[in-house]
Amino acid sequence: MYSVLPTGLLPLDDARYGLTAVSNMVKEYIERVGEALVRSQIGVSSGGDEFINQLIELHTKYATLVEKCFEDDALFLKALKEAHEVFMNLDLKGKGDGGSKKGSGSSMPELLASYCDNLLKKGGVKLEEEQIEERLEKVVQLFSYLQDKDMFNEYYRKALAKRLLNDKSASDELERSLISKLTLRCWQQFTTKLDGMITDISLAADLKKNYDAFKVTDEESANIADISVTVLTTGFWPSYKHDQMQIPPELMGCLDSFTRFYDTHKKHTKLTWLNTLGHAMLDVKFLTGKKKLEVSIYQAAIVLLFNEKDSYTFAEVQQAISLPAEEVKRYLISLSCGKSKVVRKANKGPQIADDETFTIDWKFKDKKARIKFPMIKTDQMREKDRGEAESVVNEDRKHAIEAAIVRTMKMRKVMMHNQLVMEVINQLNALFKPDPRVIRKRIEDLIVREYLERDKDDMQKFRYLA
Repeated sequence: MYSVLPTGLLPLDDARYGLTAVSNMVKEYIERVGEALVRSQIGVSSGGDEFINQLIELHTKYATLVEKCFEDDALFLKALKEAHEVFMNLDLKGKGDGGSKKGSGSSMPELLASYCDNLLKKGGVKLEEEQIEERLEKVVQLFSYLQDKDMFNEYYRKALAKRLLNDKSASDELERSLISKLTLRCWQQFTTKLDGMITDISLAADLKKNYDAFKVTDEESANIADISVTVLTTGFWPSYKHDQMQIPPELMGCLDSFTRFYDTHKKHTKLTWLNTLGHAMLDVKFLTGKKKLEVSIYQAAIVLLFNEKDSYTFAEVQQAISLPAEEVKRYLISLSCGKSKVVRKANKGPQIADDETFTIDWKFKDKKARIKFPMIKTDQMREKDRGEAESVVNEDRKHAIEAAIVRTMKMRKVMMHNQLVMEVINQLNALFKPDPRVIRKRIEDLIVREYLERDKDDMQKFRYLA
């Protein structure tokens, strides 16, 4: 007996088969368009924000297509997701000369983090809060397609640290909003450090009030300059370089005063001063009038030397502040070769000889009463920052892989090698794509440390050691 179907309709299975074929075509098309856009950016070191805007427009266009034309059917949502996962994870750095070295372009996680930074910092993208909120939501949608979500987190954490420490964040509400969006896409642990950083900053105002009250009762703090200190919780913030710089006497009294206060405020807690993050406002009486110089602690240490005499050789400056030669050169160049030259060097150009003389310019002129002396950021320094971020992420990945291995083996007790590798990949795939070779190395290391052992009869079988 035959059944008769109404004209123009297909059996359900045939209809789904047709939709599958169409969704595959949609996926291939979106993937092709996206790849073309991404490949146009390979090796490019500028225009990152415009590129991310183009990715947002592309995603919005095809997400709207799936919604309106295919009613957010699961097949087409999957096609949209899989297509974006392909081109959002292409290598943007490209190849250098000869095809053997990496190019100078930024990675996709770095570009997305930089885009968020420009949205959230003062003086960045000029949009209303509602528009910024909408952009952040769309960036997080792109973020969800990344394989290296932990790499984005590290780049974003560094950018957030700069905004918070330099008071460049445009809105606390927007900062917390983005962190909430990231938490929803991943999990609470993913954003724990970001939350901790914002909490540290929010506590700084109360700490300042308590310190001001302490200074009133502390006789040794009576005549010291005003100081504002932000206490950072180790583990939340990016790692910063510690140095043994010779602190100028004009600044040493401030540090000693706050240390005495903190010893009474937070007992059994050790303070470590991060000079690399510090900055100072110096009142300098030039022959042309008084100026306020906004400088880093390192620049301040150099300028304050000229309270003693008007000229120093490079070697004398280095000996006085006890920092490596290359770093001292950078700070001297920023004071003598930038737009505002408060210090005059004997020779023209940025090259500095050990015996070169530097002289304070007491005739320094500037229309502004307050002058900022920024540090010069070179391509070499940017590459160093990228290298440090990748190093931190790779180290964190080792710990995450080891934790997943131990967690799995503790539950299963005995597992074959391939099963263990697949289980670890499945556990960590939402954060990053683990390399099986790295997993193998972490297993070997755990065997050496006696967390696991190989089965005597089967080298591919592992046993958990309690």
